[in-house]
Amino acid sequence: MNEKPAQHWLWQYQAMSLAAANRSGHTMEKNWEQTLIAVIERELAQLEWLIKCERAGEEDVERGDVHAQIDRLGGLTDLADPEGLPVSETTAARLRQLNEVVMGMVRSRLSNI
Repeated sequence: MNEKPAQHWLWQYQAMSLAAANRSGHTMEKNWEQTLIAVIERELAQLEWLIKCERAGEEDVERGDVHAQIDRLGGLTDLADPEGLPVSETTAARLRQLNEVVMGMVRSRLSNI
């Protein structure tokens, strides 16, 4: 299971992007938003894997693992809220879309418990 929180990936990306932006003189705003989406998509894939393992009865995956992943994803997708990060309309729409995917997975999981 991926033990590094999403915030770690964002910090790592920011450090790499800042160095690249300094070298090239380009802004990193769009790259930052794309990376945020990529992190959320990876975390979504991790949730999918955890739910599959939980359904299969694998001993390495516990209910708390799934809940923690859902919490992580909820925090990331909530960044689209007006009080969240100032992101483009396109990114905000994608974050809301990803949030709906997460909620669908949660509803499906709950109906199978």
